[in-house]
Amino acid sequence: MIGEEFHTHADNYDEWFERHLPAYLSELDVVRGLLPENGFGIEIGVGTARFAGYLKIPLGVDISLNMLLLARERGTKVVMARGEDLPFHEGIFDYVLMVTLLCFTEKPTIIIREAARILKKEGRLIIGIIDRESLLGRKYQARKRMSRFYQRVKFLSPDELVSILEKEGLSPVDCRQCIFQDPDSITEVESPDKGCGRGAFVAIAAVK
Repeated sequence: MIGEEFHTHADNYDEWFERHLPAYLSELDVVRGLLPENGFGIEIGVGTARFAGYLKIPLGVDISLNMLLLARERGTKVVMARGEDLPFHEGIFDYVLMVTLLCFTEKPTIIIREAARILKKEGRLIIGIIDRESLLGRKYQARKRMSRFYQRVKFLSPDELVSILEKEGLSPVDCRQCIFQDPDSITEVESPDKGCGRGAFVAIAAVK
């Protein structure tokens, strides 16, 4: 089952962010720039709350108990649930965040549809992905059989993500990128850049 490796190796997953701190902080800045200043939000696929915890997103959802235990230690309230079947009423969140979640699911369209369902009208969905067409995306694809976490991933391109968003009635309004070199080589926090096509990490914001 996709995601089982994150439950079994939650600590190893979380350590990546410490080993690649400048890259992680670069991604954090990209996402921070797309979040609304106010409102009630949730992160789907919260993992260990590396984003929700530091961006003060109050609630997170994940399928891994071990991930959620670490997320709770970072002050995030957590719910164990699948992104394809969220236990929330329609239209209750001002914003929804997903970071590198969609590549680990077999049903990205359904997750986006569920995210749209729980958003208020004019609510914002922010999705971070590893661009399949980037150098890093191609590297992960080529070596995924050797990776504990990336063996079964299906990366998207920004164009593919935008197409799904539009088909689900969401309007993309902003796109930002970072990770312009291999994360192992990044020694300083990168400044976010508008658009996509250069950075391996791309975040797109869309409005319901």
